Amino acid sequence: MIASRVHNEGLVKSFLQKMGPVISEDGFDLDRADIDTHGTCWLMVHEHGHELAIFKLMPVNSLTLEIHINVLPVFRKERREIVRCAYRWILEFTGYQKLVAWVPSMHKHIKRFAVEMGMSVEGNNTASYLKDGVIWDQWLLGIDRERMGLCLA
Repeated sequence: MIASRVHNEGLVKSFLQKMGPVISEDGFDLDRADIDTHGTCWLMVHEHGHELAIFKLMPVNSLTLEIHINVLPVFRKERREIVRCAYRWILEFTGYQKLVAWVPSMHKHIKRFAVEMGMSVEGNNTASYLKDGVIWDQWLLGIDRERMGLCLA
């Protein structure tokens, strides 16, 4: 399993279309979305010629990256190794000290998985996400470099 940065907007959109509407907030239109492949890092995880997942890594400041994880449903059994692959890439190719993620509270399974992967719940952003006409809270989760490294051991 390898991770590599993607600079092709069409490839990113094509992958996100495979994820379907479950990943997007109400009102999001992928066809009209501006996919910035230079200021934002799109990290693709591949294995044996298959695209398994794409990670959106956006700088928050000089120390912190915000991460969004998209693993194709057919490869979710491999999600732990996919995330470890991304952690290895982040540790090797960036100097960022921290990853954060916002998880809508409707996705308790995603929160559980993030905690399994070493992240900690660090906060709650109330009434901040709209899905299917319902306003949801979002959990803030985070992990530092040391804990990412421990997940690889």
